[in-house]
Amino acid sequence: MSHTRIKTTYQEDDGCGGEETHTLFAHINHSCDITLFYDDHGTYLFSVHSVKNSMLDAINRLNAPYDNLDDARHGKFSKGIEWMNVEEMKKCGI
Repeated sequence: MSHTRIKTTYQEDDGCGGEETHTLFAHINHSCDITLFYDDHGTYLFSVHSVKNSMLDAINRLNAPYDNLDDARHGKFSKGIEWMNVEEMKKCGI
């Protein structure tokens, strides 16, 4: 079995006007095409199956919907991003 064990840091608001730095750990099992995520304390958080265009891919696209700053200024979304219609907004309660 082939495995990759990697990590990265991220910041969260500490509730007092500052930020706390945390580490996110990932254990990728290439044989099963699954990535398991763990927090600073080694507590299992969730796992993602490594499929093309997974929900995690969609979340990343929606979180950064423009290819560059110029596109953002002109409201031009990246490929695959669209405006919600009125019915979809109502369904989401927004």
